[in-house]
Amino acid sequence: MHGLAKGTIATLLVALALVGCKQPAEPSTGDAVMEEPTTTGDSTKDPGWIYQDPNKRHPVAVVFVHGLFGDVRESWSNGNKSFFDYLHESGIGDKVDIYAFGFTSSMIGQGSLKVGQAAIKLDQFMKIDGVDKYDQIVFVAHSMGGLITMRELISNPALRAKVPLVVLYATPQDGAELAKLGAYAAANNLAVRQMKPADDNDYLEQLQEDWVNVRNTPRHPEVICAYETKDLPILGRVVPKSSGTRFCDQNAAAIENSDHLSIVKPDRPKHPSVVALLTALNDFAMPALSDASWETKKFDTATDPWSYDIKDAGGRNTVTFANHAQIPMQYSIRSQDAGLLADPNVMPRLAQPDGNEAVDLILLNPLKKEYTLEVRLGMAPPRTVIARIADMDQAIAQRNALEAGAAQHMSGYLATGDNQAAFKLLTPEQQQEKFLTLASESIAERQPGLPESARLVLAADTLATLGLSDAAAHTLSTVEAKYPDVAKTAGVRHLAGVVSARTGRTDVLEHAEVPVVPAEEALKPADFSRATEVQRRDLSVLADQLRTNPATEAEGFVLKGDVAKASGDQAAAMRAYTEAQTVDTTPKPVVRARMRAATDVDH
Repeated sequence: MHGLAKGTIATLLVALALVGCKQPAEPSTGDAVMEEPTTTGDSTKDPGWIYQDPNKRHPVAVVFVHGLFGDVRESWSNGNKSFFDYLHESGIGDKVDIYAFGFTSSMIGQGSLKVGQAAIKLDQFMKIDGVDKYDQIVFVAHSMGGLITMRELISNPALRAKVPLVVLYATPQDGAELAKLGAYAAANNLAVRQMKPADDNDYLEQLQEDWVNVRNTPRHPEVICAYETKDLPILGRVVPKSSGTRFCDQNAAAIENSDHLSIVKPDRPKHPSVVALLTALNDFAMPALSDASWETKKFDTATDPWSYDIKDAGGRNTVTFANHAQIPMQYSIRSQDAGLLADPNVMPRLAQPDGNEAVDLILLNPLKKEYTLEVRLGMAPPRTVIARIADMDQAIAQRNALEAGAAQHMSGYLATGDNQAAFKLLTPEQQQEKFLTLASESIAERQPGLPESARLVLAADTLATLGLSDAAAHTLSTVEAKYPDVAKTAGVRHLAGVVSARTGRTDVLEHAEVPVVPAEEALKPADFSRATEVQRRDLSVLADQLRTNPATEAEGFVLKGDVAKASGDQAAAMRAYTEAQTVDTTPKPVVRARMRAATDVDH
């Protein structure tokens, strides 16, 4: 190497070391213990928590990742106080825990980590120190630390789902002038070579392509950038604006009077670098901690607990969640009662910024006056919602209309001689499939647009109410085959328990635990007391048609008795139940329960 080149490189290294030096540190005013600073240009301290109360974990973990030739703590300190301190002492300090990550990055000599290697180390330390256990994680990265952060998030989708925000300070997203030193002073430093301009750097080019793919996913971190505005001695502008703002999702912040190193060494609470971070946290992390950014249409949020009025006991009750934040946020709504199904049931779900998400609430028999729901919006504490049926008579009438409509549709099919003859030639399983289809068609006509999963569950419940328990069991098996997650809900499992008690079958659901439902509940007659005369006639017509088919004769007699009982004709009900006992295929426990109920009314 020529003497002039050697002298130039030596001067550059001295300059780089000098700009990284600080005055001796004063004790921090916070509650963290800061290690004594070094001026070697090497990161030798282990990663760890800067501020964390072991007895009360805060909802957000903020992870600081230093840059090239940086240090776990020193990189962020001005000699008296640190970036950590200013964040901790801010108005949102009581909502965040602060973690600092570091990696070996020697100015001269061997042992430095490449970007990918440092990303692996970051992943390992986040796991061992419990950072990955947080529901929300924010990264604050300087220089090459931004590349390490991006590589970790590209490689770890599960972690990325918890990261709403990445704040990059002077990160070379399109190369860095500092990498020019790699040919001389740090020829052995692979990390430096990975910071060369992208058109001469396969690694950085691949990183850019991978990050574009991340940004095309429905849920990706918001990237906020800040760039240096001042030259370093001799080295000049290390990361120009064009390189430090490539992946920004918002207008980048120019940090006045800051060079590549001082940009992350704030000296006051309102230093532009601190303000940039706090603004980003307030915009993209804090909204998820409360439900203030949500609009929950049809819930009465003025009550405690929240309340909801059920309007349609025979169909869908739609709840809408509107996310008014600038970031995608998760929400969930779960039924705490077996008699209410929330569809879609796979939770949590993601609501995009300014997006509206709809959930349908479906009631199952028997109806109750109140149901309990748990709603969680973002990372806010769960809310209890009491869903109420204000008018039970009206609700039962709505349910009767649903069931009578299905009965009319089925009897209409069986009314023609050709259909009835063809139906009798079907195997029992084919007959059950036909009942499923007819019930589902009737519900679809009454509730257009209802998702198939909810429609099938409602069809199973309707068939069970009409006494077609084998068809209900077949429908529930179909639900499990098509929508296994729906089959695992409390409502579907409870309905399977009712059907199991009526049929004696233990295989109604094969992959979900079916509860044992008490006989007095499972075998209770359907309540058609609020059905109109026309609706009862439709039910009776179906009962008569079922009695003409050997495979459904028993169900026909039982349904006939239920309708007679609801009409107040106990004698006719007893005759129908008695006749049902003579049929070999009759589920005897069902008939005995019906007969006891009819006898109790007589007395």
